[in-house]
Amino acid sequence: MDQEQQAIVLCQKNEGKKFLWKGQEGVFEIVEDCNCCGASNNVLFCFQSETKRTMLDAGMLLKAFQESKPL
Repeated sequence: MDQEQQAIVLCQKNEGKKFLWKGQEGVFEIVEDCNCCGASNNVLFCFQSETKRTMLDAGMLLKAFQESKPL
């Protein structure tokens, strides 16, 4: 399974579950508009907290997920 598919599965399995990452509480999500940051066929992801959305590619999401703690 490639990184993008792994990231999709992680987001789907943890939908709605809150995590603590870099001092912020939030959720990992798949960004529905995959071309929001330029023309690409890559799936994009984000960490959505109450005040901030951090855009992530698949590799970044997998790393962030490992660094985070479930709440």
